[in-house]
Amino acid sequence: GYEMQYFRPARGEYTMEKHDDLVESGYSMIMWNLDPTDWRPNREADGILDLVKEAVSNPTQPPDAWDSANAGLPRRGSYVMLAHDIKSIWLKQVKDGRTLLAAVIDEVRDAGYEIVSLDKCLDRNPVKFDLKNLDKFDDS
Repeated sequence: GYEMQYFRPARGEYTMEKHDDLVESGYSMIMWNLDPTDWRPNREADGILDLVKEAVSNPTQPPDAWDSANAGLPRRGSYVMLAHDIKSIWLKQVKDGRTLLAAVIDEVRDAGYEIVSLDKCLDRNPVKFDLKNLDKFDDS
């Protein structure tokens, strides 16, 4: 089996008390920096694909539809994408006939990104920030 070490708070909401409890229990809280908004009702597959294309083609600026959960977090060309596996939208077809999942994978790779595990992503491009002062980041 796999022992869990990461925790993503639902909707990106948490308190410092809950964060501290997680850390004391040996977990790392992980946030995403690319939200394709698959959770929104009546979301169209092509709209999600367009949002991802915009993000990977312009890695320093958040897309117009950027979710407020991560407002202010640095964007440095490395992404942790939030995707809900219970949402069937990922299996819907986009205009060219591919599934949304296949199209997103292709777009991400075509933009020069490598799809990796969370462990590998964090080792490659760690972003450290003080949860009490979210406007101050240490990118070293």
